[in-house]
Amino acid sequence: MRTVKTKYFDYGSKEVAYLSASDAVLGSAIARLGRVERVVIPDVFAALVYAVIGQLVSVRSANTIWGRMQDRFSDISPKNLSSVSADDIQHCGMTMKKAVCISELAENICYGSIRLDDLRNLSDAEVVHRLTRIRGVGPWTAEMLLLNCMERPDVVSWGDVAIRRGMEKLYGFPKLTRKQFDLCRSRYSPYGSVASIYLWKISFLGAKDMECKKEYTLIGTDGKPYLSEEKGTLGGHRKNKIYGRLDCPSALRAIAKGQYVKSRVFFADEKTAVAAGYRPCAVCMPKEYAAWKNSQKSKEAGG
Repeated sequence: MRTVKTKYFDYGSKEVAYLSASDAVLGSAIARLGRVERVVIPDVFAALVYAVIGQLVSVRSANTIWGRMQDRFSDISPKNLSSVSADDIQHCGMTMKKAVCISELAENICYGSIRLDDLRNLSDAEVVHRLTRIRGVGPWTAEMLLLNCMERPDVVSWGDVAIRRGMEKLYGFPKLTRKQFDLCRSRYSPYGSVASIYLWKISFLGAKDMECKKEYTLIGTDGKPYLSEEKGTLGGHRKNKIYGRLDCPSALRAIAKGQYVKSRVFFADEKTAVAAGYRPCAVCMPKEYAAWKNSQKSKEAGG
C-alpha cells in the first residue's frame, strides 16, 4: 500500500513571466510546452529516502524501487524503517550501500543524533551543509530535497545530469561548461527551481520535438514580448533601448564576456524596434544612428 503523500511544486504566472523576460530561449520553450508539473514529497524523511534511491539511476528505476518500498513497508517513516534490516531494504532493488544509508538514517533519527524537523528554518546553504554530513548524502541529494520536498525557489543543480542535458538541448551547447551553466543559472535566479522543472522536461525531448515546435520570443511595437515562428532580424538591449544587427561586433564582444545576454531582445524588423522606443546602434548601424541623432537635435531645437 502506497501511503506517502505528494503534491505538485507550487509556481505560477509570476515565475513564468520572470523567466520568459530574463531568458528568451527558455521563455519560448515554456510557452511551447505549457505548464509542466513536478511531483514533490512534503515529508522530509520520505523525500530524503527517495533522493537517496534516485542517486545515479534513471527516474524510471528510482520510481520502480520507490514503489516497491511503499508496497513492502507501507509507512516510510524513521520508526518503521529502523525496525527492518538493511537487507530487507536492499531487496526492494537498490544497492546495499543505499540500503545501509537509509537504514542508518532511520536509526539515527530515532536515536536523536540526526534531526530533520528544523531544516525548513535554515537557508539553502545551511540545509546542504547539514545534510551532507550524513553518510551517503552528497550535494546533489541535498539539492533534490530542497526542490522536491521543501519547494525552495532557486535550485539549479550542476550535479544533475538531466538538467545539464536539458541546457545543452535548449541552447545548443555541444558540451556544457561550468561557466555556461553558471551564466544560465544567474539568468534564472531567483526562480531557478521552475527553470529546473522545464530543463528536466526538455532533457527527455527528442531532437524532432525541439525542432518542429521551435518558436522565438520577439519584442512588439508595444515593447512587450510575443511568440513568433520566425526569427528576429534585429537584436537589441532592453535596458539601453538600443537595436542593431544580429552580428553587431560590440554586442558579440559583450556576449562573449557573459554580459548583455540577460537584457538581449529581438525584433521582427526596424520599424517595430523604432515603434517600441529603441534607437539604432552607433557601432553597427552608423547611418541610421546619425539620422536618429539629427532627428533628436531637431526635436530639441524645435521644442
